[in-house]
Amino acid sequence: MFSYIDDLMDAGELAHLKGLLYFTDGQGAYPRMKPRYDVAFVLTDEAYIEEPDVPPWALRVKIGSGEFCNGDEEGMR
Repeated sequence: MFSYIDDLMDAGELAHLKGLLYFTDGQGAYPRMKPRYDVAFVLTDEAYIEEPDVPPWALRVKIGSGEFCNGDEEGMR
């Protein structure tokens, strides 16, 4: 994902990208080096058994599963 975004930036497609919200379950590999843009890894409280170690340069955002809603709920139309 990060190399794809880097390619788009190099091609001028994302010339003004300031940051990325990366929704993840916390399982998998994180980039070793900080990208040219800020990154927030967004995790839900149900996504993992053990809290993952995100890179020190990244922002960790935890949201509860109850904070999600869909467009069918009252007031969302």
